[in-house]
Amino acid sequence: IEEMEPDDATDLLQNLSDASRDRLLGTLGKVEAVKFRRLLEYPEKSAGGMMTTDYLAVRDTMTVREATEAIRRADSGEDWLYVFVVDWRGRLQGRATMRAMLLADPSQRVTDICERQVDAVKPGVDRVDVAREFEKYDYLVLPVVDEEDRMLGVITVDDVVDTIRQEG
Repeated sequence: IEEMEPDDATDLLQNLSDASRDRLLGTLGKVEAVKFRRLLEYPEKSAGGMMTTDYLAVRDTMTVREATEAIRRADSGEDWLYVFVVDWRGRLQGRATMRAMLLADPSQRVTDICERQVDAVKPGVDRVDVAREFEKYDYLVLPVVDEEDRMLGVITVDDVVDTIRQEG
């Protein structure tokens, strides 16, 4: 379960009995168990229930060089098109494409190359509404933020396709 993507692992855990889920979570390290318990708090058919906590984020104070080094060190199993820019509180400040990161002057600040207007959803939004947003705006990834715009995770288009299939 530790090798699975967080959203897929959460889906699996949601389908287990409480006893089986607790037993399985008890075999995980403390950090991993806490991460899954937090994801399990969201209703399965909500944006929070669809999101993954595996995404790339860099601080808004970083240069492109510093951000690129941080991305290289990140342990992510996904092929990301975007890196999200957050402030010291984890609040979403923008997003940059990997292309923009690669082509930018390494001494530039990431805030100078990022798109500042980024759509996001709250974790309680119904998954059907999330799917409609993806369809309407052709999103590939959509951040999930709390009431203070702190990044909680992201929803990827593959999870939305799964939702459309299930609802269909």
